[in-house]
Amino acid sequence: MFDLAGGPEDKLAQQRALIQVLQIEERRMVTENAALLKRILDAEAEVERQKRLNACLITKRDRAMKPMPLPRGPKS
Repeated sequence: MFDLAGGPEDKLAQQRALIQVLQIEERRMVTENAALLKRILDAEAEVERQKRLNACLITKRDRAMKPMPLPRGPKS
């Protein structure tokens, strides 16, 4: 990538340029990791929300399917 065969000033300039490139790449990776972490946290929160909703719907279904005694009319 960089030829370090030049004089000391050239080597120093090349090293500084390499450091700058690596810092830019590090910032890009940190940003990408933060975006991925946010997606994971959002997905986990959605899973928990769906679990609560499912439990509520199961409770309502079970309540609706529970046998209920019919009221008796007057005896004739």
